[in-house]
Order: sequence, then C-alpha cells, then structure tokens
Amino acid sequence: MMDQSPKRNPVACEFDGKKYKGTYWIAGKILTVSPGKGGKSRQVGSTPAEDLVH
Repeated sequence: MMDQSPKRNPVACEFDGKKYKGTYWIAGKILTVSPGKGGKSRQVGSTPAEDLVH
C-alpha cells in the first residue's frame, strides 16, 4: 500500500518583526498550515494555495 499523505512544504514569514516557520500541505481542496503549535486549515478557492499560506 502506498502512502497517500500530502507532501509537506516548508514556509517562513515575518509579521510585526517576529519570524515564523512551519509547514503547509494541501489535501484535496483543504490547505493546512502548521507552525508547530496548533495550525489553521482553509478551503482553497480560486486563490493559489501558496498565496494563502502567507
């Protein structure tokens, strides 16, 4: 059986002078961003997922 886990991609950004790192992945039409603590998910619409990550 093949692993069907979505590919996890690194992401980094800066907000209010603080740097954040984490990973994101897309499963179907759901984008999930995980900074290590918690995370957020959002349905991907017409906006490219990479734009929503930041």
